[in-house]
Amino acid sequence: MPDHHSVDAAIAWLDAAVHSLDREDVPLRTARERVLAKDICAVRPIPTSNRAVRDGFAVDASASLGASSYNPVRLSLIAVAAGDDLPPGTDAVVPFELAEPDGQGSIEVVEVVAAGDNVEQQGATAPIGAVLACAGTRLAARHIGLLGNAGVSAVPVVGQPRVRIVVAPPARAGKWEDSNGTDPSQRAGH
Repeated sequence: MPDHHSVDAAIAWLDAAVHSLDREDVPLRTARERVLAKDICAVRPIPTSNRAVRDGFAVDASASLGASSYNPVRLSLIAVAAGDDLPPGTDAVVPFELAEPDGQGSIEVVEVVAAGDNVEQQGATAPIGAVLACAGTRLAARHIGLLGNAGVSAVPVVGQPRVRIVVAPPARAGKWEDSNGTDPSQRAGH
């Protein structure tokens, strides 16, 4: 019988004989289906500032106190579209259907809004330092989108393995064996 080795000895031999693949940096646009070699963390908040989540008018929420259909409150007309950064001095978005422009650069608000209404806060998706994708992650479209939004242009990935195919000599004198098929002598008709 051949020598038997313990499982621990076999694992130690494998650990000594095998090394991990090298790391390479690739452009984010070509990184789909590649495996991250290290964690990717946010270097800036996502989003980078407070922004509107729907179309409407940017306002200072505290100025809308007391607004109702019986007591409209007049505010400056500052139109914003979904995704726009909020202008300085504003902290909420009044939807178009809850305000009426007066044609003189103002709107009449008919409902109170609270600070943060219809606003995605700075860092709501990811604050600075948050892990956006972990080492070992196979990058999919959702990861590429998030990393692109975070300003990442290249990512460290595990190098692609190189494979060598070794053709073994014939097992029997002058005959090649097909490792994917049956033994020719055992085929029907022989």
